[in-house]
Amino acid sequence: MRYKDSFMASFDRAVRLHFTRAHAMMETIGLYPGQQILMFVLDENANGLSQREIANCMAVKPATIAVMIQRMEKSGFVVRSIDEKDKRVTRISLTDLGKQTVSYLTKLRSQIREECLEGFSEEEAAQFQNFLDRMSKNLKNRTNNSKQPRSHSSKGGVSCHN
Repeated sequence: MRYKDSFMASFDRAVRLHFTRAHAMMETIGLYPGQQILMFVLDENANGLSQREIANCMAVKPATIAVMIQRMEKSGFVVRSIDEKDKRVTRISLTDLGKQTVSYLTKLRSQIREECLEGFSEEEAAQFQNFLDRMSKNLKNRTNNSKQPRSHSSKGGVSCHN
């Protein structure tokens, strides 16, 4: 079977097109790729998170998060504050603009979902989600990286969104 006719080609194409569509929509509100995920993580943690906690949730290096936070702080989406219990820790949380943006992002995600699943029945959409969840589980089980994101789980009181 030629690559262009394979499952992986179809999957790669769908992922790439989804990324392109989502990025175009995020760009209209001044967000870069990945920042919307950070905003959802912060939205689920009203008291804010440290950079290390964010990095663990998103399964990326703290340096990556540092750059992301700087950009988002400049844009007014997030703010840094000193942890009241441990003055050595800086917490990152959403500003009012950030909270409003999360509300808007939720609508955009629904729109993208509808666009992706146009022509699918509810049963097919649910089955597709099940397939994706199973694929994620299969891949996670084969990954040696201990910093895998925890889907809607909690670690030390931190709610991770993925």
